[in-house]
Amino acid sequence: MIRSVIATLFSVMVFAGCQPMENPAVVKNAIEEQNKIFVDAFNKEDVAGVMSVYWNSPELVAYYPDGNYKGYESVKRSWESFFQSIEMKKFEVTEDHVVVGRDFAYEYGTFELVFQVPGGPVVEAPGRYLEIWEKKEGKWVLIVDHASSPLPPPPPPGTGSAS
Repeated sequence: MIRSVIATLFSVMVFAGCQPMENPAVVKNAIEEQNKIFVDAFNKEDVAGVMSVYWNSPELVAYYPDGNYKGYESVKRSWESFFQSIEMKKFEVTEDHVVVGRDFAYEYGTFELVFQVPGGPVVEAPGRYLEIWEKKEGKWVLIVDHASSPLPPPPPPGTGSAS
């Protein structure tokens, strides 16, 4: 009797922890939809739209060229500041890869950002990104966002300043 109770409890514990993996194609489609929302909002300088794809949590993490941010409100303020300091011309994802795991997905790729600082020239800024997505309350959201821009190449030899 004791053996059958232990075997039953063990089986329940094992099977309760084995949730089926969500269909990777469904996850990729959900993330692609979130990306469409993000790109559209980014091009409109719509902070609320941009933030709608992020996890609304103090545990959200973002690493951007201008700094590191922790928490939904901190990331939101970074986007508000960014959009206030520039005039958007165009933002597009130029390469995108989504890899689906059991409980999360990660995405990496490249983007092209074209903007103008008031009174300055139009800037074309290529970039790259790595993001971690997780399903929270039935919706795939960004829990970690990292974006960077490649450093410009060094000047040719002999063009630098003399010491």
